[in-house]
Amino acid sequence: MAKVIRLSDDYSSRLGLKKVRRRKKPDLEDHGQLNMFTSEDSKIIHFKAPSSLFDIALNHDEDGKDEAAEEYYLKAIDKGELKDDAYCNLGILRTKQGRLPESVDLFSKALQVNSRHLESHFNLGNVYSDMGNNKLAKFHYETALIIDPNFADCFYNLALLFIEEKSYDEAIRSLLKYQQLLGYPEESVQSLINDLKTLM
Repeated sequence: MAKVIRLSDDYSSRLGLKKVRRRKKPDLEDHGQLNMFTSEDSKIIHFKAPSSLFDIALNHDEDGKDEAAEEYYLKAIDKGELKDDAYCNLGILRTKQGRLPESVDLFSKALQVNSRHLESHFNLGNVYSDMGNNKLAKFHYETALIIDPNFADCFYNLALLFIEEKSYDEAIRSLLKYQQLLGYPEESVQSLINDLKTLM
């Protein structure tokens, strides 16, 4: 008789949606330009620039004020300001409201603006996974990994899809890559890998 191993429920939940945050300004020194105007004794005076519509929306979003966030994301879209990011974050709001078809539409609109929008591909993977369409979920996770091969959360979520398909070898490879990208061994992930090895 075959030995039945039940995987812990801790492994059944995907890593969640990814909101678009403020974009980091490029460091000119990363591109070979020396910053000659900063020194130990120099003073930098910061002037607060007026916030963009997207930034206002994001602040409301992070404060849990969904209606105000939605209003400003829509204003940002109307003004043509960070449309892909605004559509993506609106899609997350719809997902949290359980309005999955609308969230798919919004993530898709973000991809119409920018076909390489990383967070929209990842979030579509999550939504399609929730809807039970693992084929489309896998497609969007793998597309996100083409855009950013170091997006660790994609490897974890792909591993969960592989587990559902009983493709344990691929699941283990994805989890090992996830741990490698984290830079440290996560105990629960290592435990899952060990459980999967016993199923092979």
